[in-house]
Amino acid sequence: MVRLAGRERKSGLIQVSNGRSQPEAAKLFLFEDSLTVVRKQPPWRVSQDVKAYPKHSKERVVRLVKQKAGGLGLSVKGGVEHNLPILVSKVFKDQPADISGQVFIGDAIVKGNPIIMNEESLVEKTHEEAVAALHNSGDEVTLVLKYYKAATPYLLKSLARQERTGCGRRIPLELRGEDGWKGLADETSEPDSPTHENGNSLKEDSEWTITAEVPLLMAYVTRYIFGTDQLRPKAFEVRSIDGSTTGIVHCSDLADMADWLKCIIHTIVGLNNLQMKVFNGSLTPSEQITYMGWVCEGFEESSGNASSTHWQNWKPKFVALKGANVLLFGDAPVSARDWLSPSVCYKIYETLFRVVKASECMDQRQHCFLLQTASRSHESHYFSLESHQELGRIEKAWHQALYLAVFNLYMKTFAVYHEGRSYGLSLDWNQGFVLGPPGQPGGIPPSPNIVWRYKFSQLKGSSDDGKSKLKLQFQNPITRQMEVK
Repeated sequence: MVRLAGRERKSGLIQVSNGRSQPEAAKLFLFEDSLTVVRKQPPWRVSQDVKAYPKHSKERVVRLVKQKAGGLGLSVKGGVEHNLPILVSKVFKDQPADISGQVFIGDAIVKGNPIIMNEESLVEKTHEEAVAALHNSGDEVTLVLKYYKAATPYLLKSLARQERTGCGRRIPLELRGEDGWKGLADETSEPDSPTHENGNSLKEDSEWTITAEVPLLMAYVTRYIFGTDQLRPKAFEVRSIDGSTTGIVHCSDLADMADWLKCIIHTIVGLNNLQMKVFNGSLTPSEQITYMGWVCEGFEESSGNASSTHWQNWKPKFVALKGANVLLFGDAPVSARDWLSPSVCYKIYETLFRVVKASECMDQRQHCFLLQTASRSHESHYFSLESHQELGRIEKAWHQALYLAVFNLYMKTFAVYHEGRSYGLSLDWNQGFVLGPPGQPGGIPPSPNIVWRYKFSQLKGSSDDGKSKLKLQFQNPITRQMEVK
């Protein structure tokens, strides 16, 4: 019996679609690191021309390359608990095993000749262990096979019975887009009803089969129709880290949808935090990642008519707070090299974070915030998140990252003009705001050269013209009068 990996956190009946087809009934299972869709599937076509079967029983070495969204394209039976080798019981049409033309029903792993797969041998494995090893194999798998002619008739007879009755567990290696979900888990199994690790069985109907599995590490979830500001009614989309697995989940009511979203997002945040610890293990204390996750960036674009209004186009972006830097990526960074190539990089202490009021949002998207930087001609970015909780989480992370960045920076001096003369305005962690001669080596000038100095606690207000003029309001600690600089 094949068991699903991980512990179940939530499950329920929902509907799924690809956004174009009609939603179809399905069961959704949320595990510790993935979201699994279980649906009814029609029988799969089985490849194999009996005339093409091997004429000998010599050992053969076959190398298979998995498809991008699929597995090996075969099922197995047997195992050491049955005193049998691991036998190929089914080969799926147009899948890697079938395309190779070298894997046949009745092929077995020769005892004493290992299957080379992530340095793990299937010799002396139970059926369940063999299925798990195949499921967790890499992109390329090398099999040492030997054809057992005597076993083939029994396997073919069993296969024909399954196809006639619809019994058995069929694990498709790719679900077509029109079937309602793109991409799915690659897995091989002997016919059986799928069972979860804690013993909960999905056995209400033998035709319910796993049709999609979305890894939730750095996954993207949204209620909006992709690229727009239009909400899906009682539905949301889930996309894997690279977008190869995606689909629309339709719920019975808003409460059910909100509960699913809360649980899925909570799982993604937890996985992302664990991954941050992995990344941070190779980074210095001043380079630590304190936040990472998906946002959606809005772009104003013209429809081509000069008199027409602008419309909003939205694109997912992966944002990270790393040390003193704000990083934006088009794709989620998964390697050390990826982290070195963000599409945008700003210093957090040179960037303004502002939550946008609901009445100020540019279109129907809510939970928005704005980033404005003092560098690169005052560039700005307008983002939207899925919920108020997510907005609060990134706002909290921003303030914490800003505090750490300024603390580690200790002091920074800006070239300014004051009363028509050139000066250096220093922001010092201990001394506060200090105005002195420009270009002072070593930072803060000697006391006789200081024009004025105020502690951070004395700053009571500030304003600017959005271009180059800055006005600071300080309170004199002795006279308690306001002084404008």
